Amino acid sequence: MFAYDTEGFGPESLLGRTSDREVVLRRDVEAALRRLNPGLPDDAYHDALAQVTADDRTKTLLQVNKEKYRLLRDGVPVKYRDEAGRMTDRRLKLVDFDDPANPKKNRFLVVRELWVKGDTYRRRPDVLGYVNGLPLVFIELKRYDQHIDKAFKQNYSDYKDTIPHLFHWNALILLSNGVDAKYGSITSIMEHFSRWKRQKEEDPEPTADQPLLPLLLRGMLNKEALLDLVENFILFDRTEGELQKIVARNHQYLGVNQVIGKLLSKEPGMQAEVEAGRLGVFWHTQGSGKSYSMIFLTEKTHRKISAKYTFVVMTDRNELDEQIFGTYTGCGAATNKKAKAMDGKAPDRFTLIRRAQVEWMKETEICVVVSPEQGEVAEFRKWELDIVPHREKMVHRDLNLEFKKPEHPFRVVIVCAMWLTGYDVKCLATLYLDKPMKGHTLMQAIARVNRVGGGKKNGLIIDYNGMLKSLRKALATFAQGDRKGSDQDILRDDTEAVAEYGQSIRAAQDFLTGCGFNLDELIAANGFDKQAMILRGVNTVCETDERRKTFEVMADDIAARFRGIFPNPGLYAYDEQENAIAAIYNRLQESKESPDVSEMLQALYAVIDTAVTTDTLTVNEPPVRYELTKIDISRLQAEFERTCPNIKMLNLREKIEKRLEAMIARNPTRVDLYERYQEIVAEYNKEYNKDKDAVEVQKVFDLLQKDTQTRPERERIKEVAKELLDKLLSDKLQIDHWREKATAQAQVKAEIIKHLFVNLPETGYAEHEISARADLVFAHLYQTCAGTMAFHQ
Repeated sequence: MFAYDTEGFGPESLLGRTSDREVVLRRDVEAALRRLNPGLPDDAYHDALAQVTADDRTKTLLQVNKEKYRLLRDGVPVKYRDEAGRMTDRRLKLVDFDDPANPKKNRFLVVRELWVKGDTYRRRPDVLGYVNGLPLVFIELKRYDQHIDKAFKQNYSDYKDTIPHLFHWNALILLSNGVDAKYGSITSIMEHFSRWKRQKEEDPEPTADQPLLPLLLRGMLNKEALLDLVENFILFDRTEGELQKIVARNHQYLGVNQVIGKLLSKEPGMQAEVEAGRLGVFWHTQGSGKSYSMIFLTEKTHRKISAKYTFVVMTDRNELDEQIFGTYTGCGAATNKKAKAMDGKAPDRFTLIRRAQVEWMKETEICVVVSPEQGEVAEFRKWELDIVPHREKMVHRDLNLEFKKPEHPFRVVIVCAMWLTGYDVKCLATLYLDKPMKGHTLMQAIARVNRVGGGKKNGLIIDYNGMLKSLRKALATFAQGDRKGSDQDILRDDTEAVAEYGQSIRAAQDFLTGCGFNLDELIAANGFDKQAMILRGVNTVCETDERRKTFEVMADDIAARFRGIFPNPGLYAYDEQENAIAAIYNRLQESKESPDVSEMLQALYAVIDTAVTTDTLTVNEPPVRYELTKIDISRLQAEFERTCPNIKMLNLREKIEKRLEAMIARNPTRVDLYERYQEIVAEYNKEYNKDKDAVEVQKVFDLLQKDTQTRPERERIKEVAKELLDKLLSDKLQIDHWREKATAQAQVKAEIIKHLFVNLPETGYAEHEISARADLVFAHLYQTCAGTMAFHQ
């Protein structure tokens, strides 16, 4: 479509734009939302469209691009009431990645010479590629006799400076002079732009006189390849500290898809190779991006095939462990070092493992323990089995004792009747059942894995024989206790257990939301941002003792429910939430186990040391203890008034209380000291809550004031800040979960702008200055707990 000076504006115009500032084609986006997500209330579509077109000027271009990419790949989150009036959460598709070339699903549009206006400048890019109204592809073209670098330096770089909102939704940057052609991302420097030289792995390298633009267009911009690249071959990496957007190179795209293709192949020969464990070799030279290839492969497998796969990455040295794991965490594909397999403990999704651990698995011994009988050698030979080596072990070794030792390599035993009853192994964790059993024998067999010990929380039973009916009957006979004769089923259906697990996840998420912490923001964060969000979550739940204990109980309940129904496929729907909650919980436990409160304790000891006096001893006098009544309580109270993170404060309180309890145990008459300490803590908490409001007013005032203002003007601005916060905190807005709704955010921002235009001093603030300060205030309220509490989230 050619748009140069022929476009027009309005709902019925060529592209449906209302002005040349718009780069998202709202008409096409709304049509796609309704087409791909039918049957929803209009509010859901309008909310999603508002999020798509939102322009947050407080964030960098890369931050906005990353947020928009997640909406594109994962869907736009909306809340709406269904026909029954229930509040429903859902992510609305913007693009159908599963059926990319279907014209009933996706609309592909190429627009030439589209005028785009920024704040000051107006520019006309050569070619833009749209999918369902979103500008995903930017193409800058030069004449064949000009070097491709000019497209980068003269045009593309200028557009990023003058019309940056054009790149909010961008996935690919393409530069060409008709002969040479390169592609990259919005963070790529020219040296990092790449060429697309092959359509298939076996294709030869292009000759020196072969134009590269046709290869790139056929390889990257056919409908299937484009949406495959967008969905599965883009990463945001913070490994080197500064966030970078990564687009797969030609060999990475071909190699990963070749692996996926072989894994999904229906061809008998390939299926046989896959079943035999010969998926193939994906060879990389040094510096060719093998870590990124690993992430592209693992993430696409989980996204397009099954989330059940666990990937084992085997290395032969520590530096490779750190390098590969650092890339995984930097790209958000792993959240913490518990994703690494150390000492044989493996995670759910991917594992770094060294050759020493492979050797550990190889040395694991499997023994058979069965009762001896005459003629067993011949009987086993009928099944092409040799019982003699196993019988020698049973005769010459104490297998009974060896199997009870966790450190012994004898870790797997195959039994028939022996060891199923009356044999206790505390470290036994898993029982595989492939033999019909019932009644008392079945109950005894199950009990083998239920012994407490070895750090396990529960035993796991894998049933290959379908003995649920027998188990129900056995439990009805032997395990009902006082419930015997009742109709209550002691075994619950997995569906019910998964539903209750989901409820426990939602309860924990709602609890964190009520405390002022948005779990979805932690889920969406990557790299260092994720670590910062985890620390913020820990600090939030540690604001009070009661809050911390409540969260710990909820997290423990989630973990217990997970263990009880793993590996049910229904668990995978809650992976992101469970991982985020576990990350906060684990970090909280680490803080409790080794709290860094030494500096605070030293300061407290200094207070006590200066407030306590002793008398000189004489030879005949008994030793004199510290006189507790001489502690300077006012100085002790002052220490509590110092600003400090919540986790450190609670850890310090625990240490002080333990020490005071020990003192009282030795001298019960000094209970008044402990009571006075409790009064100080209660008084501090009361004043702390009062001070938080004043602190918020001061923060908003700092965003509004100017250094050149007089004292009366500054006092007036402080009043404006307080009135604004009071207004937003009042019942006038009545907005729940406002940060999750684009329309609600717009209402909050409009209220801020209106208040500042009406109440700020008429002199000293230009219109653009008021708008800029409104943006800063909105960003502050959005990002801080104060803004969260203000709107009852």
